Amino acid sequence: MVVFNLAAIPVALLIALVCWGINFVIPFSDGPYEWFIIGLVTTVVSGICEVVGLEGRLFWIPMWLLGIIVSAYQSYALWGGLGAAIGVGALIGSVVVLILVIRADEQKQWKEAPRKFAEARDYMRGGQDEKMWEALEVAFFVPAFLTMTPAMYSHTIEVLQLIAEYTDVNGYPDFVLDVIEALEDMMMAARDVGERPEGFDENKEFVERLIKNRGALPPPEDD
Repeated sequence: MVVFNLAAIPVALLIALVCWGINFVIPFSDGPYEWFIIGLVTTVVSGICEVVGLEGRLFWIPMWLLGIIVSAYQSYALWGGLGAAIGVGALIGSVVVLILVIRADEQKQWKEAPRKFAEARDYMRGGQDEKMWEALEVAFFVPAFLTMTPAMYSHTIEVLQLIAEYTDVNGYPDFVLDVIEALEDMMMAARDVGERPEGFDENKEFVERLIKNRGALPPPEDD
């Protein structure tokens, strides 16, 4: 049974590299702070990776969250009740900081999204498929933490229409166009009533994988 995703591999390698570098300068392995430091490094490195799109998962849990849990537990083992309080505070603070960082990244993406959509449209007309998909990664905008405004919905609906046109012209299977058009209808409904219909997230994730895979059909997800 697979208990981690592919993104977890490069994230784990980065964590190991940073830990090795710290240990080279300030040896901590086999010391009382070993797992506390590993937990902190895991939180910071995997948190940064999460923001840039490298979402490492272990047992389907975000690696940055596992890092917080490890460091919080070790702080309790090292410093007792005070350590537990520090660990809980660090947990809450880290989550808040991560959310703020993600929100800032989403705001930046939203500012760039209209320009990237225009680029994607030009690339499609010019037959530059690779550049088109690259631009669509920014143009397709469904934020996780920002409240999605009617303007954001309208923009992303236009992006979906462009993707639908591309898949239709290039002979994709009918179900691909069905998913894109279904998501387009769902976005129109969400824009008008302020509530996302059932199935919205599944269709959104399919389109995101299609874009990320540069137009290659996403493999079926494991149950």
